[in-house]
Amino acid sequence: MKKRYILGTIFIVVITVLSILLAFSKISAAASANIYENTPVTNGYVYAIATDPTYVYIGGQFTRISTYTGSSVLLNTTSGSRNTSIPKTNGIVNTIVPDGSGGWYIGGSFTKVGTQSINYAAHINSSGILDTTWNPNPSSIVDAIAISGSNIYIGGLFSTIGGQTRNALAKVNNTDGTADATWNPNPNSVVESISISGSDIYVSGQFATIGGLTRNNVAKLNDTNGNADVTWNPNANAQVDAVVASGTDVYVIGAFTSVGGQTRNYVAKLNNTTGAADSLWNPNPNGTVLGISVVGSTVYLSGQFTNIGGLAKNRLAKINNANGLADGTWDPNSDGKVNNVLAVGTDIYVVGEFTNVGGQARKNGAKLNDTNGAADLTWNPTFDDYAVSIGSYGTDVYVGGAFVSIGPVVRNNIARFLKSDMTLDASWDPSSDNNVLTLAVSGSDIYAGGEFTTIGGKSRNAVAKLNNTTGAADNTWDPRTVLGALVNSVAISGSDIYVGGQFTSIGGFSRSNIAKLNNTNADADPIWNPNSNNAVYTINISGTDIFVGGLFNIIGGAARSYLAKLNNTNGNADGTWSPNPNGYVTSMAISGSDLYIGGTFTSVLSTGRNYLAKLNTSTNTLDSSWNPLASSTISSVSISGTDIYVGGNFTSVGGQTRNRIAKLDTITGSADLSWNPNANSTVNEIYASNSDVYVGGNFSTISSQNRMGFAY
Repeated sequence: MKKRYILGTIFIVVITVLSILLAFSKISAAASANIYENTPVTNGYVYAIATDPTYVYIGGQFTRISTYTGSSVLLNTTSGSRNTSIPKTNGIVNTIVPDGSGGWYIGGSFTKVGTQSINYAAHINSSGILDTTWNPNPSSIVDAIAISGSNIYIGGLFSTIGGQTRNALAKVNNTDGTADATWNPNPNSVVESISISGSDIYVSGQFATIGGLTRNNVAKLNDTNGNADVTWNPNANAQVDAVVASGTDVYVIGAFTSVGGQTRNYVAKLNNTTGAADSLWNPNPNGTVLGISVVGSTVYLSGQFTNIGGLAKNRLAKINNANGLADGTWDPNSDGKVNNVLAVGTDIYVVGEFTNVGGQARKNGAKLNDTNGAADLTWNPTFDDYAVSIGSYGTDVYVGGAFVSIGPVVRNNIARFLKSDMTLDASWDPSSDNNVLTLAVSGSDIYAGGEFTTIGGKSRNAVAKLNNTTGAADNTWDPRTVLGALVNSVAISGSDIYVGGQFTSIGGFSRSNIAKLNNTNADADPIWNPNSNNAVYTINISGTDIFVGGLFNIIGGAARSYLAKLNNTNGNADGTWSPNPNGYVTSMAISGSDLYIGGTFTSVLSTGRNYLAKLNTSTNTLDSSWNPLASSTISSVSISGTDIYVGGNFTSVGGQTRNRIAKLDTITGSADLSWNPNANSTVNEIYASNSDVYVGGNFSTISSQNRMGFAY
């Protein structure tokens, strides 16, 4: 396997010379670590970032680019297109209820809606604006919401809500979210579902006591005092995931095998007066039921079952509400778990964790025909992760879950976006067949390096020049790199293209891991041959000096461990400049006479420096006062004015707890106290441009948002 990891964990990525030049000449420090909401989502890792005046380019290991939506999305019932007026949520949305006026009540594990902080429950009005006056502020996750007049009933895991102590269930006002002062059923555990019928409030979950009585997992409460009905006691023997009141019937679904005095597997119909299970109605699925929708004479069920009523039905079934028999012709046949189902007229909406349903490829969401179960051919939002909740009003359906994006577009390892709004450029698609590790821009040319053998529609080993209009590889620029090569870094100086990586031949010459190529014909410079004895990870240019970091200990005809300064004419190592770090150098940034290096080292010039150091580019000296003391390896360095951005695998740097990304002062090395994006996994690349910071890596969350691989 190619050596592309440091210490087995960190991918080697480098900053191109363009990023450095832009960093110290053009930009001012970003004031905060807020993510631009329209930043697209990748389905993999990002290792390289570059910009030109119009576009942002990314390279890495991904196959899809999607529109970021947050964990809930409002879709048109006909086209499936997204209504962008609805603010994004930053956590799972478990329950969605229309307010009857074009707005929505939502509950879940989120703590932010749009740019507003709000915990677990929110009201979005008909214009798509968060209702900031309604804020029950529950102390934990919300699983259920139901509306009755001016009262909003909320269930979940919380212990306080609306200014009152309330365990798992509360009645709050629809104006400001304050809790009813006297209504307190006080269940002893989680409430997962609420259904209202007149003055009766049906609740289900995993509780054993509620409303002052012993009630196992399902109960009927009075809407005035919250007391449990003394006679209605179905006594389910396991959790009840949902309860639905319909006329004189009450339907329950969950993990139970006994309820209402009868053996009933996962679904039952109960009498709303006695709580007894209907003696005849028994669909008897062979697996858990997770979703239910009752419309007229039909009950739609979803879940994990594969057989119901003696018929093979994979995770979806249509049941007669009179006799409990499954419809033999309605068979959507989902290939994965269906978390919820909602019937709206003649359309059946389903959400879950599937990839095929109704005879069509559908990722986690579909609209089905109520006659035969076939999937609608045009309604196909394609969620990137599972969906759990769904509500409808008018021509809209609102879906919530763990997803953060919809509508993926194929992009293999390289893509670009408009700087102005971060929309994907639909026409630019070089499509690399393997990882893209570095990018650099020079006028109308985009240089890409990596592990690929084809890119831009041409055979190109490890490095290519792409057209910035079409994305096609340049017809004549082909360095003829040896098959199996890897290019980690591309740096540009006028007509010279410096490349570093792991190769033995490039541009028509034998070259060990580093070369200078002509930007017109891709031939290697016949004189410039530093001949590194191991991998080169990063190249940076300052005037006539070429700074190189990597895995080598011999380069430019001299013993140089991991870091060297080379002459741009003959490739010889500088005779006096030898900082001699004791570990790999993976990234560098230059500002005037200062060279910032990051990597795996713990000493430089025989002085302790953990993973970060500041050197003089002319003299072989270390800045004695700049010592951020990172706790682990550094993968990327980028400069912006008096700020230096670093990414890697660390959890502390600059005297502060900082997870894998930080902004440091270039003079003191201290971490910025207010800038803390907090990535949950490795940051491979940071690219500062103007007042913005583009970040790529292996992370899936950053700045309190679910973001795979890329953030702006």
